Amino acid sequence: MIEIIRERHSDIQWCPSWRIIPNHLPKIQFFEKIAPIDDWDELLAIEALTDEHARHLKDKIGNIEKEDRLTGPNVGQILAPFIFYDSPGRFNGGTKFGAYYAAKELTTAIAETIYHRERFLRATNEKAQNVENIAISADLKGVLNDVRGMKNDHPKLYHPEDYSYSQLVAKDLKDLGSLGVVYDSVRHEGGECAAIFKARVLSNWQQQKILVYQWDGSRIVGHFEKTNETRIQPNN
Repeated sequence: MIEIIRERHSDIQWCPSWRIIPNHLPKIQFFEKIAPIDDWDELLAIEALTDEHARHLKDKIGNIEKEDRLTGPNVGQILAPFIFYDSPGRFNGGTKFGAYYAAKELTTAIAETIYHRERFLRATNEKAQNVENIAISADLKGVLNDVRGMKNDHPKLYHPEDYSYSQLVAKDLKDLGSLGVVYDSVRHEGGECAAIFKARVLSNWQQQKILVYQWDGSRIVGHFEKTNETRIQPNN
């Protein structure tokens, strides 16, 4: 099975792709303040002498190859999942390695994140509230391993809850130098997603809008764009 996936590749050109992140995540400004990529390690070492956050960042920066050390406004939001990856996902292994998850369409990104936000809010027993998120667009251009269309023949890749097999597949691909995996969305029928292992395939990233998810204490009952307060109901 893994051998088949190793050989399946597609040239993905999503311009843009979409990613949604919580608006409360701490900002990572280091990558936006400097341009010379070769100076990252040295500058972080100097900053770490007086900054505890920089010391933590210095310990993690080795996870990013030089080809993936992007710079520019808001690039911390792009690089964060490659540096801080405490939470496992379908195609990343928690403490082992991270991945940048994106969708081909914004509606798919919304459906994916609503599912995961609901699980988190239930687990922490959160009271009813509005939860703000940032919608990020980025051009995704690269040859990725392609497991689209394999849901019926290889259901373990697409298990709704158990990611153990897909994580093993992802680790094998990443160890072989894969740039990432493109796959069918599990939360949005007909949608497509990608788990990116190397940031070099991303460019032209921008913060597009603030999306507010309406949590009623048991589920997310709707969402709207904060800028114009246009209400949108999610799929049931």
